[in-house]
Amino acid sequence: MICKKCGKEINDGIDVCPECGTNVNGMPNQPNSVQVSEKPKKKHKSLIIIGYVFALLLAIIIVIAIFGDDESDKIGSSDTKISSISESEEFFKETFGDTEENVIKTLAVSKIQEYPGVKSDEKVFDVEILANDGNYNYIIGASTEYSSGMDKWWRVLIKLDPKTGKMTSYVKTNNYRPDEERVGRDEWVSKFQNDSEYGWGKENHIE
Repeated sequence: MICKKCGKEINDGIDVCPECGTNVNGMPNQPNSVQVSEKPKKKHKSLIIIGYVFALLLAIIIVIAIFGDDESDKIGSSDTKISSISESEEFFKETFGDTEENVIKTLAVSKIQEYPGVKSDEKVFDVEILANDGNYNYIIGASTEYSSGMDKWWRVLIKLDPKTGKMTSYVKTNNYRPDEERVGRDEWVSKFQNDSEYGWGKENHIE
């Protein structure tokens, strides 16, 4: 057999010319064909695996970011709240020998019963702490009865100084005295909280 490209004589049974490397049977060179087809497949599989790994890592990071932050926030806010409650409860236990709620309600009732025209043993009902600013300032709502049987409302601002244990208070009702401003019960809550003279939201230093 003669190579068509270089004219070299080739023995029978040989597919590739030993002189120039031409495939004398006209078939594609098999080793080259295998190499060309295999490399893209391996590269394609590698890219798919890398993509899966990257997606998995990204999903893990997102889950940790979302749920991890939520848990830390919950724990932080819970610890802060517990600390705040413990501090105020400790003050009331040491100073007054009772819980914060019981002490504040009792003080408000006593201030209402000291109000001019109110009997010292007059029943005070619906006593409720309406607001607490975290600085030992409290707004309390309560009711008593007129002799006619109608309800009389009360709004009391109690201010405590935790350093000295001293107290000051403001009592407002719809049983107006001549020198009092005629303001509604809900309006008094707003005035106690917003008028600077009452010091809402600020630490008390009562002399």
